[in-house]
Amino acid sequence: MTVHADGSITERRYWRPEYHFDENRNREDTARAIDEVMRDSVRYHNVADVEVGSFLSSGIDSSYMAACLAKEKPDIKTFTVGFECYKQAAANNAEGAGGKTMRDEISWARELADDLHIANTDKYIGEEEYWASLPRVQWHMDEPSADPSAVALYFVDQIAATQVKAVLSGEGADEFFGGYRIYQTPFSNAKVSWAPKGLLKGASHAMRALHLRGANYLERASETPEDWYYTNANGVAFTPEERASLLKGGCSAPTPQSLTAPVYAEVADLDETTRMQYVDLYFWLVGDILLKTDKMSMAHSLESRVPFLDRRVFDLSATIPTSLKANEQQTKLTLRDAAEFAIPKDWAQKEKLGFPVPVVNWLREERYYTMVKKWFTGDIAREHGAQVRVERRQGKGNVVRQMMRDIDADYYIMVDGDDTYPAEAAPELLAPLMNDEADMVVGDRLSNGTYGEENDRAFHGFGNNLVRFLIKAIYGFEFSDVMTGYRAYNEVFAKSMPVLSPGFEIETELSIHAVDKRWRIAEVPIDYRDRPEGSESKLNTFSDGMKVLMMILSLFKDYRPLALFSLLGLLLCVVGLLFGVPVIWEFAHTGLVPKLPTALLAVAFIFLGMLSFSCGLILDTVVKGARKQYELEVTRIYEECGKTTHA
Repeated sequence: MTVHADGSITERRYWRPEYHFDENRNREDTARAIDEVMRDSVRYHNVADVEVGSFLSSGIDSSYMAACLAKEKPDIKTFTVGFECYKQAAANNAEGAGGKTMRDEISWARELADDLHIANTDKYIGEEEYWASLPRVQWHMDEPSADPSAVALYFVDQIAATQVKAVLSGEGADEFFGGYRIYQTPFSNAKVSWAPKGLLKGASHAMRALHLRGANYLERASETPEDWYYTNANGVAFTPEERASLLKGGCSAPTPQSLTAPVYAEVADLDETTRMQYVDLYFWLVGDILLKTDKMSMAHSLESRVPFLDRRVFDLSATIPTSLKANEQQTKLTLRDAAEFAIPKDWAQKEKLGFPVPVVNWLREERYYTMVKKWFTGDIAREHGAQVRVERRQGKGNVVRQMMRDIDADYYIMVDGDDTYPAEAAPELLAPLMNDEADMVVGDRLSNGTYGEENDRAFHGFGNNLVRFLIKAIYGFEFSDVMTGYRAYNEVFAKSMPVLSPGFEIETELSIHAVDKRWRIAEVPIDYRDRPEGSESKLNTFSDGMKVLMMILSLFKDYRPLALFSLLGLLLCVVGLLFGVPVIWEFAHTGLVPKLPTALLAVAFIFLGMLSFSCGLILDTVVKGARKQYELEVTRIYEECGKTTHA
């Protein structure tokens, strides 16, 4: 970057990684070449006026690097950290992934250190110590970071700084030599790559709607890395929809795909795995891995050196074909082979473990959950006198269910937090409840036309009309707007409402429940405004629409079983007659039944129809009994609330 006298800035890239694969390479020669260049790199990075140590973890990167350093300097010092909870789990022979006995990081490091006859200093990080360090770690990071492993780096740098002034660290090996498991995705996708992309995507949507496993696999197979892969942080990064819902005032930041597109364009002619590695070099490695490495080492005045990120090491890796880096079964193929020259074979070839931080386990504990909840709840709402409560389970239905259970109030208002519904309309929704004219009030967005003007999301209007039609056809009540998220209820309705749906089906469930149980319903026209710029809906038109339709069918079965099973029985009987009439006709004219299988099939369909009708009668009796119990429960709740039952 050059800043000129007139204030203008000129930028020029001084180096661009380039790949020149040598398809004639064999695996053995490549492993020897890697070993040679890595030993040279470690030797050069050991040159210093101060003592140089090395990190040592359970992975092959630091293990191989430390072993190379030990060849140059047998009295090297290595450093390891692990988590106390993993130590306890391993001591109890707890099983981890794949049914294997869990091993903690330190036990692995101690075993290799003994095998290589090198010194190792270790430290177990306790959960209280971890949480107490978060403010210090975040202060040293200078900017928000979502990588919990920065804390582990903080502690391993801390213990290293007590004995050495510089350390070798294994960053870069995964990006250069294909170490992340996600790099194997293109190989597994190749199994279905013959199928049309549109067919794979359609099958994925269908499986997701039916809650079947394999939907993500088919979706990935229908896309290129440019569509779905933006760094090795894919699994922890927020989607644009999630960012929009979490950030106050919406979010107008560019999408990850738009940021990575120019980088992908530079390697458009290379294979998918290499394109993923290239993106990681520019984003994941620089923006996370090296960032936390540098910040945490400088927090302890420690110099961190990265032998894998030597120019000569990259130049070699850029000549190694992808087939010698990873396949569907294993990662870092030739790097593992090279490591066998320095560390035991079973160690070099063992599965990548990573460095998992047990945050998920800790958040299941009430004290840590409560701590984090206080950090991320509605400060603005509290400033205005609101009580803010957090529901850990995802899904709108789960939130509404917990609200109805936990909150004791005369009246309840349900409203989406996306600023599409006018807060000033709340008194109008409450008025029919306070005047004892209704038990549920629906904020109607459609009657005054504002929803049609502001909402441009395809099929949303069609879906709303379809649900309205089905409810009218089945239950005889016509809503003006059945999918609105702006509603109000009285206390008795809320306390007697059995919320079953976990997600966006909640509006449909509330509507059908109110109609079926003959609650008084009022509709109040409201204005609707579209989402703020940068805010995107979490509602998926097709998958969530399918859930709504399944909810309608489920409630139809639960509330009106006689009607449902009678319709099904009638359909089966009609099919049976279609098969049976020709048989009866022939028997009437000939006295023979030559098509016996057809006759049996006709009888079976008619029998199933009669059986369906019988099931409907039995279930209808059960439902009527449950309805009587429900009415008694409602009466009890009325009495508890000190209200008079409406006529």
